[in-house]
Amino acid sequence: MNKDLKMNSKTGAVILCCGAKRCPEVTLVNDEISIVDDHGGKVRITQEQAKLIDQAVNMLTDQSKDDTSK
Repeated sequence: MNKDLKMNSKTGAVILCCGAKRCPEVTLVNDEISIVDDHGGKVRITQEQAKLIDQAVNMLTDQSKDDTSK
């Protein structure tokens, strides 16, 4: 799977591209991060919350590894 960040020159959004057709887009709206997923769902979070996403993914991944080793 090709993973890449791309800029949407029309909207100014960053596209979280995974090689599929419809990819989530991230934009900055009024000092908040807006994420539109590939199903049209939307969420707005603070920049501080967005910066925690990498840690959250790591925690979930570690938990998943622990659960499968039981």
